[in-house]
Amino acid sequence: MPGSLKYRLANPADEIKAVRDYPDSAFFVAVDDRETVVGSVEFGVVKNWKLGDWMYVTNAFAHYGYTREGVEAEILRKLLEYIHEKNPGIIGAWTRVYGDDGDRGDDDVFVSEPIEKAYLDAGFTDRGKPRRVFHLAHNLVYTFPLPEGPASRRDQKSLPVLSHRTSVKILKSFFDELDKAGIAGTALAHRRSLLKA
Repeated sequence: MPGSLKYRLANPADEIKAVRDYPDSAFFVAVDDRETVVGSVEFGVVKNWKLGDWMYVTNAFAHYGYTREGVEAEILRKLLEYIHEKNPGIIGAWTRVYGDDGDRGDDDVFVSEPIEKAYLDAGFTDRGKPRRVFHLAHNLVYTFPLPEGPASRRDQKSLPVLSHRTSVKILKSFFDELDKAGIAGTALAHRRSLLKA
């Protein structure tokens, strides 16, 4: 079924069922032949002076009837291609998926295994759980390949930058985890070593 869908940046007329977590994010969508949205991913660029530009991904979502059809993984793959085309200088993408702590309390937020599998199928790797406050969250990371040919920042201004004070406040602590765990630095060092080769 994913082969018959089209993937693109959402436009204002699209009816997206997912809740927007960040006011300055954008949605990348999968649409059927009638241009009906059947899946979406919320995303935005996080700028870090020390570790480069990263894309934060949240809410990979397929509508009823399209779950378990590979739509989530395919929309993530298409989003990664889109991001790399628009800004080949972006170092990586990351998301946080929450595991089940087993107590099933009302305060639990956890992601189903099929959604986590979709990220892994799209090329993200599980870099583990932090030991601090957000100990239930797994950091899933994708490192972008080097651009083919001369790198340009083609349409980087067309990508949403998560710069609203609410977004920055929340994502700073998340990104600090990537930094303290050495995940972001490792990805950046790998990228730099490829550039020198």
